[in-house]
Amino acid sequence: MGESGDAKQLELERRVAALLPGEGVTPSPPPSEPQGLINWMLGWLADAVLLVLALSNLLLVLMDYTYKDLRHHYQALTPPIVWQAFDHIKGMEPHRSTEGFIARAEMTFNVLRNSRREAEIERSLAETRQWVVAKIQVEDPYISVGLRGVSEQLKNRVRRHMWETGAPASEVLDWGNPLSWHSWQARFLGKRRPWEDLPSTTSWLQFWSRENLTPERLEAERAWFGREVVPLLKRNYWQRFGEDGHPDDRFWLIDCLFLPLFGLEFVIRGRRSVVRGEYPDFRHFAKARWYDGIYFLPVVVYALPSRLQGPLHLVRMISVGYRMQRMGLINPMAFARTQLARVLGVITDAVQIQILSNYQQNVRQFSLDEAIRSLPPAEREAVAHLIEINVLMLLEKVTPEVLPSLEALISHSTGHALKQSKTYQQLAKLPFFGSLPDQMIQRIVAETLTIGHTSLLKTASDPKSVELTRDLVRQFTLSLLEHMGHIRTEAQLKRVAIAWLDEQKRRIRET
Repeated sequence: MGESGDAKQLELERRVAALLPGEGVTPSPPPSEPQGLINWMLGWLADAVLLVLALSNLLLVLMDYTYKDLRHHYQALTPPIVWQAFDHIKGMEPHRSTEGFIARAEMTFNVLRNSRREAEIERSLAETRQWVVAKIQVEDPYISVGLRGVSEQLKNRVRRHMWETGAPASEVLDWGNPLSWHSWQARFLGKRRPWEDLPSTTSWLQFWSRENLTPERLEAERAWFGREVVPLLKRNYWQRFGEDGHPDDRFWLIDCLFLPLFGLEFVIRGRRSVVRGEYPDFRHFAKARWYDGIYFLPVVVYALPSRLQGPLHLVRMISVGYRMQRMGLINPMAFARTQLARVLGVITDAVQIQILSNYQQNVRQFSLDEAIRSLPPAEREAVAHLIEINVLMLLEKVTPEVLPSLEALISHSTGHALKQSKTYQQLAKLPFFGSLPDQMIQRIVAETLTIGHTSLLKTASDPKSVELTRDLVRQFTLSLLEHMGHIRTEAQLKRVAIAWLDEQKRRIRET
C-alpha cells in the first residue's frame, strides 16, 4: 500500500506541477557569430522591456487589489501624487465629514490658544461638540465604506483617553502594561476594560469641554488628537458610484493599456515557437501558455464580482516569474513547485491517515460471526465452494509433500509410547527383537497413511462423498466461528490489525 500511495502522490504532483511553466527552461547563451549575437541582444532587450512592463502591470494590479484596505499605508509611504492619482482612478475622495472635523478641530485649538475672549472660546467648543455629535456619532461616516472597525477604534481611543484623565495613576499604569494580570484577563478571559462601558458621545463631549482643554493641558491634548485621532479620521473616504450602482472604478482602463503590447508579444512568440518546432500549432502553444490568457481578458475579468477579480489578476505572477526564469534572472517557479509538492504531500498524507482511521473503525465494528451469518445463499455457496477447492488442493498437492514428515512424526510418537510400556521393555531384551518393533511401526504407519490418502482422493471424487464433505465443511465452519468467539480469537485479531494500522499512520506522520 505504501509503494502504491507514493506512486499516486508522485503522479499527482507531476500533473499539477505541469500546469506551472518553466519546466526544463534555461536561458539561451549568446551565439558566437556577429549576426546571431545582434539578434540575440535585440531579443534579450525586447524581453527585458516586456518584463519591466509586466512587472509594472503586476505592481499596479497588486496596488489596485489592496488599495482599499491599505490606503492609509499608501498615503504614508508613497508621494501624494501617487495615492491622489489612485484615489481619482478608484473613484475615492476624502470624506467631507471627517475632513471637516479635522479642520473644525484645528480651528478650535487655534481659538483656545490665541483668543482671550471666553465667549468666543465657549462658542467654538459648542460648535465642535455639535459637529461631533451630528457628523461623527450619529452619521458615522465610516459605515458607508465598510470601515466599521476603524469607527470602533476611534470610539475606544477617546473612551480610554478620557478614562485615563480621571483614573488613578496606578490603575492607568496597570492597565497600560500588556503583561499585567488585568490585561491578561481582558485579552484571554473576556473581562471588560474600565473604559469600554463609557459612552463614546459623552467622552467626546468631555474632551471638547473647557474643563478638559485648560491652558495647561491644551498642547498635550492637541498632540494626542493629532497622534491618535487624525490618522483614523484620514482613513475614511467617500466612494463615488455610477448610475449603474457600481463604484466608479476606472482602473480597468489603465489595465487595458497593456493589452495590445502583451497581445502582440503573445502572437509573435507563438509563431516563432511553432516555426521552431516547439509546438505542433498555435493552439497547443496557447494551451501551454494559458496563464498569459488572463492579460487578454481584462473586460471579462472586471465584469465578474469584485471578490473574484483579485485572485484572477494575481495569476499574472506566474507569467512574470516565467519571464524572469527565461531571462536567467531568478527562478521563482522552482520555489512554487517545491511548495506545491510540499502542500500536495501534506494533503496526501492527511488523506491516507484518514483512510487508515476509517479502516480501524471498520475493524472495530466488524463481527466475523455476523458477517458469515448474514451472507445471502449465493455468497454462502461461493464460500463453501472455495473451501471445497482448498480441501481438494490440500489432499492432492499438499498431503503428498508432507507425508514423509508425517510418517516420521507418527512413527516417533508411537515408538516413544511403546518404549514407556514395561512389556515392551522386557521384550526388547530378547534376542533378534531389538529393532523389530521400530521397523514394524514404520511399515504400518506408511501403509496406513498411504491407504488413507488414497481413500480420501476416491471419496473426493464420489458425488455422495462430495455432498457429505460439504455438509461437514459447513458444520465445521460454524463450529469454528462459535469457538473462536468463545476464546476471543477475533478480538485478538482485531487488536493486531488496529495496532498494525496505527504503525502505518505513525510512519506516514514521521515521513
